[in-house]
Amino acid sequence: MAVELEIKLLDVNVEHLEQRLNQEGATLIYKGAMKNAIFYGVQENDLEYLRLRDDSKQVTLTYKRVHPDTHLTTEHEIAIDSYDTAVQILESIGLKFKRKDEKRRTRYKLGDVFIDIDTWPHIPTYVEIEGSSEEELMAVCAQLGLNYQSKFNGDTLDVFRHYGIDPNKMNVLEF
Repeated sequence: MAVELEIKLLDVNVEHLEQRLNQEGATLIYKGAMKNAIFYGVQENDLEYLRLRDDSKQVTLTYKRVHPDTHLTTEHEIAIDSYDTAVQILESIGLKFKRKDEKRRTRYKLGDVFIDIDTWPHIPTYVEIEGSSEEELMAVCAQLGLNYQSKFNGDTLDVFRHYGIDPNKMNVLEF
């Protein structure tokens, strides 16, 4: 089990951020498209779900639980062989399909912190920073010239709602 601390920053100048990341010696880890299939857990709660992800390099199945009013997310993740077979298995055991979505992600690593630049359909690109402590996140924000205090409180669904889109009314989010 992993517990990660993550924040989201909206309205970031992505070009400037990538210049700073390069200046600070960040390592580009990944750049590409990801497709996800999201399944509700038994309780059909937006804060607890299974995410099946194919990033063209690896397919993973992740249990995610978002802890409200914190920046903590609990994750259990395994690598699997087949996205399509996993969808069939999850549907066969009766889990309720919630949504199919896709995004474009650019992932950097600076020290022990990951910086993700995520582009989703219908909303502006935003930045997610994840690490093991709030101090670590604050230090990276300062190093990159980002305002930690302007962090967005909420998960990805809340970002969509912030921009006036209810993702729960859409079972497909594609470009």
